[in-house]
Amino acid sequence: GMFQVYRVAGGEAGMRHFMAQFGPCLKWPWTKLMDVPEFNDELVDLIATQSDDQAHGLSIRELEKIRDENLVAIMEALSKQNKGKGWGAGALHKDYTKQLARLAAKKPTASKAVEKAKAENPKKKKKG
Repeated sequence: GMFQVYRVAGGEAGMRHFMAQFGPCLKWPWTKLMDVPEFNDELVDLIATQSDDQAHGLSIRELEKIRDENLVAIMEALSKQNKGKGWGAGALHKDYTKQLARLAAKKPTASKAVEKAKAENPKKKKKG
């Protein structure tokens, strides 16, 4: 959910850090047009505690890995839409993975600079 996104955005310091960065915007003038809670230490403690509970002890790095795997899964699902051509980010993902597969299938070749250096400085046979 959104709180997990904010927790990850806070980095290793988590939700408290995120709230310290962005919480003060709750005091901006246009927030008076909405029902916005008062930004204070009590609110930060409440949200940070709820965020800790929601994370079930997972580190920020673990949450990032879960997020990334889920995003890739969404793109892979989208890549199968539109009669197999892909849709939106899925089409881009499909084209990108095809390009990577083509590059991986190519046999590595020595660069021209390496070939030139070998031609200019052939290895001498060891005397023995």
